[in-house]
Amino acid sequence: MWNELQRRARANLNFLQHRWDNPLQNDYDTELQGRLWPSSDEFYHPLNPIYSFFFRNYGHLDFYDVVLLKDGAAGILDFFLRFPIPRKNKSLFLVPADLTFLVPLAWRPQVRAYRLRGPKFSPTKRYLFYALLTDTYLSWPHFKGQIQAWLQQFDPAAPVSALFLHRSEVYDHAWSDRNITMEATAALQHHFRAPINFLTWNETKALAGKSDLTFVGMDLRSHGTGFCAVESLMMSKAAHVMPRGRYGAFAGEKLGEFPLSFQHGLDVFSCEAPDQDFDRFLFEKKLSAYTSARLPLPIKSDLMALLTERVQLPAPVGGSTASAAARAK
Repeated sequence: MWNELQRRARANLNFLQHRWDNPLQNDYDTELQGRLWPSSDEFYHPLNPIYSFFFRNYGHLDFYDVVLLKDGAAGILDFFLRFPIPRKNKSLFLVPADLTFLVPLAWRPQVRAYRLRGPKFSPTKRYLFYALLTDTYLSWPHFKGQIQAWLQQFDPAAPVSALFLHRSEVYDHAWSDRNITMEATAALQHHFRAPINFLTWNETKALAGKSDLTFVGMDLRSHGTGFCAVESLMMSKAAHVMPRGRYGAFAGEKLGEFPLSFQHGLDVFSCEAPDQDFDRFLFEKKLSAYTSARLPLPIKSDLMALLTERVQLPAPVGGSTASAAARAK
């Protein structure tokens, strides 16, 4: 199976040669690609990383031999709600291993799972918090009540930077991106003593190779993106990246590895998950009055709650003691 996956990845050069000259590209997709910037910055790889919104009909599903879906939970669920049955498509689709409970049983023989792999994480002397696009914004109603407890692992005396981007996002919502950013900023500033240094995208890229800096993504359970441009940038610079949450019940067998750079890579697994939560969302969509909407608000709310149940956050890494000691001083 691993040899077959590698063969398919090597055979499909069309994606790499003609990325923007393919039948999946149109004005709608270009608009969404812009909305997702910089998460939509291209990351070229034989496994064809792409966002699921490029696939508009069943005919598109056969266009690539192998596809790595960069989406987080909202995009993965939307993809399978639009295509609940594979219909004998030949393509293999890779989804984040920590979201495999959202994959329909009918799809699992044609789905592989992936996880980003890097050097063992160890905390550093300063932090850069980043929140992109749908990431924090979708999950914020669930996360904002927990953020102060979560921040206790970080030394309040440490210098802090932040990359908070305001972009229109794919999944329409009823709350304001700017208000959420203000609330997140207030939470960070309440914990850390020094003023927060807000960065642009270019300033963030310039810091990616600093050995004393830890990047901390605030999309802790991969609500919005499974693999975003910030992470691919960090992997190209051997930066320190704090792990996000994991689906502990994932039982897939490791099939092999695809290298990235600087000791980073993609681990690929079979799609084996004891939980199968897709059917409940499909049933909910069929009953929904919002049949034309992408992920109606009730489904989004239930999805956020399910992620909180399924995906557990990593234990604090060497920060709690330091934080308590700093406060005692």
